[in-house]
Amino acid sequence: MKNTLQNDLFCLALMGIIPYLPIVNKSSNVQQGMYRKEAIIYDPQKDTYLCPHKSTLKKIRTTSQRGRLFNQYANKNACDTCSIKHRCTTAKKRILSRWEHQQYQERATPRILENKVMMATRKGTVEHPYGTIKTQFLTNGFLVLGKEMVLAECSLAHFAYNLKRVLKIIKFDDLMQALDEKVGTYCK
Repeated sequence: MKNTLQNDLFCLALMGIIPYLPIVNKSSNVQQGMYRKEAIIYDPQKDTYLCPHKSTLKKIRTTSQRGRLFNQYANKNACDTCSIKHRCTTAKKRILSRWEHQQYQERATPRILENKVMMATRKGTVEHPYGTIKTQFLTNGFLVLGKEMVLAECSLAHFAYNLKRVLKIIKFDDLMQALDEKVGTYCK
């Protein structure tokens, strides 16, 4: 299973860990005044969606994207005669994709909205390092091309950030002594 947000949410739910993640909605359709995906209501008993025009979108196929299964829902006939289609899609029909474990992601959303203190804590502890790394080490973006090279550069930026933090906590000589003891154990 590839390491993605959706797979992480699924694994955390299986372990009984409750995640708190920000809501991200980067749909360009919303910026153009179109309906959000949330306006189209999912019915888990029937495994269908109900669009704002009260038409039912049924499952038409299952696809695999990056190792994850997604069910796709549509109703071409309803879209052909829909009076509010212009608010829904610019295509011939609206096709919705639903990850097979989408319910875990949907359960996280109300938790976030109900617990503003937890999100504030998260911003202060989890998001701060990424902002610092971005401003101090990756100011102009990545200097290399290609996924492997970008991952390597990102790892170096994270290492540099962590090293800076450690050196604020302990002295350089103490760090070198601790490393010498650990490395010496493995190299002898």
